[in-house]
Amino acid sequence: MALLAACGGSPAAKPAEAPVSADDATTTLDQVAALAAERTPGSAKLVCDTLAESCDGLSSGYRANPTSAPLPPPSILCDIALPPIPGQTGPRILVITGRDVADREYAGQVLLLRRNGHVILHEPAFWNGIRYTQLAAGRAWDAASDDPSLRAEHNTTVRSACTDPEAFAAVITGTTPPSRHPTSSRTAR
Repeated sequence: MALLAACGGSPAAKPAEAPVSADDATTTLDQVAALAAERTPGSAKLVCDTLAESCDGLSSGYRANPTSAPLPPPSILCDIALPPIPGQTGPRILVITGRDVADREYAGQVLLLRRNGHVILHEPAFWNGIRYTQLAAGRAWDAASDDPSLRAEHNTTVRSACTDPEAFAAVITGTTPPSRHPTSSRTAR
């Protein structure tokens, strides 16, 4: 089926992807967690090929060893809608916590994006405890350490995104948060 360009004769611009909704983000994380808990090569392939942007970065260990996935799903501490970044109109970050296969606590930030109409995770091995530090001019992130004191510090830093989500979003996207005037207020409808 051929698509016609809009008036003016120029090729039609690709429509912007819809922002990732809170429901879409939770549903996708739940799907990844359920498949990961199966701990099989087939479930890892399904996650990596359909629900993830890639399993080549920090998630490469999951592709090679699906038994590294934890059985219990993570708990969501907060949900942060992000402003547009290059290539994305409305990504989201879920801040999560749980226990890994070594029964250590992890805290992580799960980046959810929309590609070709589907919501995907940037790094699906959520138990690695990823913390995003930049999204606008290329992505930068780190993961939890095996050192217990460094892991505890990392987990605290990850959770701090929930304290002031607007400031966190502004820092990692390079945008300016809405000004906070003491005289302004939001009214409930």
